[in-house]
Amino acid sequence: MQFQAQHDAQAGNGTEPLTTLEVLVQAGSLRAAARELHLHHNSVAVRVARAEAALGYGLGETVGRFRLALALALRRLPDNPA
Repeated sequence: MQFQAQHDAQAGNGTEPLTTLEVLVQAGSLRAAARELHLHHNSVAVRVARAEAALGYGLGETVGRFRLALALALRRLPDNPA
């Protein structure tokens, strides 16, 4: 996951916001996500702020992170055949 997340974030292929959010959920904190993505924590904070504006809710609290984790899981559901 780490290499793929780093590759997607650097490739500029339109997956940067989604990759950042996926890593944020898995890492559990902004600084841990920044380390995983090999970015400065301020860069990740800017990406998260953009995502929060687009989503319409904050990701700094447990409820927001849960909503995000659920949305990401539901997004992956069709990719995993039962």
